Amino acid sequence: MNKKFLVSLVATMAVVVALVSVGAVSGTFAKYTSSKTATSSATVAKWAFKVNDKNIAKEDFTWNLFGTDAKIAPGSSGSLAISLENTSEVAAQYAIDFSITNASSVPLQFSVDNSTWKSSIDDIDVSATDIAVSGTATVTVYWKWVTSTDAADTALGTAATAPTVTVSAAVTASQKVSS
Repeated sequence: MNKKFLVSLVATMAVVVALVSVGAVSGTFAKYTSSKTATSSATVAKWAFKVNDKNIAKEDFTWNLFGTDAKIAPGSSGSLAISLENTSEVAAQYAIDFSITNASSVPLQFSVDNSTWKSSIDDIDVSATDIAVSGTATVTVYWKWVTSTDAADTALGTAATAPTVTVSAAVTASQKVSS
């Protein structure tokens, strides 16, 4: 073999042995090391909103504005309280959208404060009202038959098919998201 080649081979082997030795020796010297793993978990917050003691996320609520016999006449009036309860684990907002079907134009008026009266319940606005966790609220709807004339009232009461008034209340509850 060539003397130059042999010297190069020995030098290369010496470098390799030196590198291996440095790695082995460095592992034997003391050093600080730390390692930790952290985890995080969450449970989905409960959503439940009650209207007249019914969880509207799962069931229908009842609403009988005109009482159990559901008969109205000139000069009659009444009211019905709608109870609202946020049984969720988050803050909420509620709104109530009222609508009416009154094809025979029975002369009714409606209010939610018993002082400001509207000729159509569609004109009553209960919108975006905050309700805290475990909070409650009550919205009372008032109605009254405002007699226009005896003849008009009598015509409604003697019609071949009794006029029907249907009033609906659609309650919408939603989580209040803070910005």
